Amino acid sequence: MRVNIKPQWPRLANWYWDVGNRNGMSLWGMLLQEYGAYPTNPNAGPGVIDVEFPDEKMYTAFLLKWS
Repeated sequence: MRVNIKPQWPRLANWYWDVGNRNGMSLWGMLLQEYGAYPTNPNAGPGVIDVEFPDEKMYTAFLLKWS
């Protein structure tokens, strides 16, 4: 399931600068570990951060935490 996570990006970036980089985990590493999600089109252009989630359940869990 491919989605644009641009609306959630500011919260993810804040997490990274507050917690992630101190624990040695990248933002993408956290998304993969927690939700099985990975970037699908890193060159999509401004306003688009496409991520592939394994299923709707994982995407819903992501939305509940990061929206």
